Amino acid sequence: MHSYVLAWKRGIAVLTAGPVKVTPDPRVRLLPSPVSSSSLPGIPELSGGGYSLELKDVRPQDAGDYVCQIGTMEPREITHTLEILVPPRIHYVSHTGPIEVLQGATVKMECKASGNPVPTVAWSRKNNVLPSGERSVSGLSMVIQHADRHSAGQYQCSADNGVGQPDTKHITLNVLCKYTHKNRCYTIKINIHI
Repeated sequence: MHSYVLAWKRGIAVLTAGPVKVTPDPRVRLLPSPVSSSSLPGIPELSGGGYSLELKDVRPQDAGDYVCQIGTMEPREITHTLEILVPPRIHYVSHTGPIEVLQGATVKMECKASGNPVPTVAWSRKNNVLPSGERSVSGLSMVIQHADRHSAGQYQCSADNGVGQPDTKHITLNVLCKYTHKNRCYTIKINIHI
């Protein structure tokens, strides 16, 4: 009966060869495999036994394919794909302080987020519906046409991907009037012809 060596690889980099850890990465560790390789059909007995690969403190850049290869004349291998789930994080909001616009202006608010899977971004308004009448809308930006005093309030950008808790940021919109009379907002245009 022949003995063969098991190796773990990532891309072209060899992480382990038999019981020896080759990679200098301190997060990589070999664990003796509880399953005998001889119990797997078509797999020869391994010298030194089988080993599982353990990777501690994983990071997003650790995602990818890890190959368990048995060194024979015709190498046999099993590929394990590691996907790193990352909670959503909003990394850009177009306005960090309150927005002040004159009545009738167009307002554009933007919110960008990262995570894995890619998060969806939704907009809502605190204690009120959006100017469109909807409770929330999806998209990286929200545009309010012809802002008026009813458009004013606190808007919330929320990023969610099902991993951990959603991330949220708030933007306060203040709509200014040029003139108010009896609690109504007016913009007055005066044309004088001489």
